[in-house]
Amino acid sequence: MATLKRHWEGLLAGRWTYVHDRDLAEGEAPDGPEPEYRVLESQDEDGDVRRVQIKRIESPTAEIFRLGFTVQDVEQAISDLEAA
Repeated sequence: MATLKRHWEGLLAGRWTYVHDRDLAEGEAPDGPEPEYRVLESQDEDGDVRRVQIKRIESPTAEIFRLGFTVQDVEQAISDLEAA
C-alpha cells in the first residue's frame, strides 16, 4: 500500500513545471513565495547578471493527465488508501 501511495503522490507532484514569467531588476523581489515563484540568476561572459522570475504552472502534458486522471481522481485514490 505504501508503494502504491507513493506512486499516486508522484503523479500529483509531477504535474508541475516552471515557465519564464518575466525579467527582474537587480534587487527586485519575486511576485510571490516559493514554490510558486523562483528566481534564476545567470552571468554572461562580460560579468553582467540577469535575473529571471519563473512561475510554477500545472503542465497539461504531465503524466497524470496523459494517463487520463484528474487531480481529484488521484487525491481520492490517496484518501481511499489512507482510509484502508
